[in-house]
Amino acid sequence: MFFRAILLVALFSTSTRGQTAVESCIGSKCKTYQNVNTLWCYSDPDHYCQCRAAAAGQPWKEQVMPCADGTKFSFKRQVCVRQELWDKSECLSTGMGGANTVVDSPCTQNCSTYADIVKLRCHPKNAKAFCQCRPTDVPKVFTPVKMPCANGTTFSFQRQTCMADALWTNSCPQKIK
Repeated sequence: MFFRAILLVALFSTSTRGQTAVESCIGSKCKTYQNVNTLWCYSDPDHYCQCRAAAAGQPWKEQVMPCADGTKFSFKRQVCVRQELWDKSECLSTGMGGANTVVDSPCTQNCSTYADIVKLRCHPKNAKAFCQCRPTDVPKVFTPVKMPCANGTTFSFQRQTCMADALWTNSCPQKIK
C-alpha cells in the first residue's frame, strides 16, 4: 500500500512538471492585429506568450514558448535576451505597448493552409532568424515574416525554437547561406 502511494505521487508530479499555463500570460489578448503580432510577457521570464492560430476557423489562442537557455524575454525588444540585457521592470508595467519588431523579410514560404501557418521555417540566409506566418490587415490572410533569435541562439527547425548555439545542429531542410 505504501509503495502504491509513492508510485501515484511520483506519477502525478512527473506528469505535471514542465507544463506552463496560458493563464500566466501578462496582458495578452490575441484579438486585434496588433495583439496577434506582439509577443507578451509570461509570469516566468524564461518564457513568453505568443498568439498562434487555433484550428481552422477558430479564434487565435495564447501559446507559451520557452526562451533559449540563459536568456529571458524582453517585451521592449520583442525577443529573448541575455541576462545582462534583461530588464525585469518591462513586464511589470500595465501599459505594455506592443512594440512590433517585424523586419524586412526575404521569407517566401506559403502561408495559405493551417499547416503552413503554425510551422516555423528556417530563414533562407540567416540561421539566427526564422520565418513565421503572421496575419495581415486582411482577415484570414497571412504573410511570412523574418523573426530574430536571441543573441547566442540559433533556430532549430526540428525543435521549432531558437536554441543555444553550443547545442545547435543544422536541421533545416534547405541549405542556409
